[in-house]
Amino acid sequence: MFQIPRLITNGWTSWRPTPVSLPASLMAGGVQALPIVVGCVLLALTPNMLPGQDHSGSFLSSELIDSTLSPAATHKFLGAVLPLEKVELTAKHEGVISSIAAVPGTNVQAGQIVVALDSNELSARHALAEQELLKANEIVNDDSTLKTAKAQLSKVEATYDSMLKLKHQSELELFRLLMDVHDKQAMLAAATARHRQELVEAAIKNEQLKLARLQLDAAEIPSPFNGVVSEQLKFPGEFVRPGEPILRLIRLDTMIFRVELDMRKVQPHQIADYVAQAVFHCGQDRITIAGLQFDQIIPNNLDSQNYYAHAKFENVQILDAKGRSHWRIRPGSSGEVVFTVNAPPVADIAGR
Repeated sequence: MFQIPRLITNGWTSWRPTPVSLPASLMAGGVQALPIVVGCVLLALTPNMLPGQDHSGSFLSSELIDSTLSPAATHKFLGAVLPLEKVELTAKHEGVISSIAAVPGTNVQAGQIVVALDSNELSARHALAEQELLKANEIVNDDSTLKTAKAQLSKVEATYDSMLKLKHQSELELFRLLMDVHDKQAMLAAATARHRQELVEAAIKNEQLKLARLQLDAAEIPSPFNGVVSEQLKFPGEFVRPGEPILRLIRLDTMIFRVELDMRKVQPHQIADYVAQAVFHCGQDRITIAGLQFDQIIPNNLDSQNYYAHAKFENVQILDAKGRSHWRIRPGSSGEVVFTVNAPPVADIAGR
């Protein structure tokens, strides 16, 4: 039996003896070179390498142990679930609420129609706008008046030009033809102005139709995300004005986990060095989500030793007996998070 002190590489300061046994046959025959694998380092030990030792009994060796291989540090903190997004569903135009498909506590899907305004009057407006636009386009397309004015002007101008070439025409006759040309020019100008006005009116009717279409579409108000109705502010049969809120919704598919951290244990700049795993308390269930990234740091103005950290996470969905989906984690749920420091890469101690 001989003693091998173990060198701990934490400043290279501590030594502790470790008993190591060798077979008696090796000790009796005289060991010239003994390879021993220590950690990740292979040391060739010979008696010549061990100054001041008794070669007949025991000798000394050194084992390099990197401090990065020590157990990882962990910290546990409590937190709460916050909604990532909250919205109010508002009326885009005035009208009477005809139906509300979701009451407080009801889950809604993105794009689901949850509020509908009375569309009877809006449908009538849309139909009237379509008819008026059709008539306006017919008037614009019917350019017979404009064509007639152009033809009459061309005819009078041609007659006037031909009369000028005849020497025997009286000045009175030429004057009358000239006045006729001016009249036809005025008629053409008026017809052109009317046509332009008809084009403007057709454009206005087209915009009115677009507005009626938008209002009719806006009578149905969808949910912008997957969430839950948190509050109902209006009820069917009530009159609402543009911008007046009807329902309040909370997003559930993605939420925020907020924890208050102790700066003496986890510094804000060290958050990225930790692996976070959260356990949420949802009634009698415990739901674990690993790999949280706390990428938002918020100071605690009431306690300089603490600060808040936020992490976004994807919620968990389950199906009930009727095949309806439900979100497991709700805003206000409590939870705890365990921060485990990432083990840094092992140093190449063989190359030291």
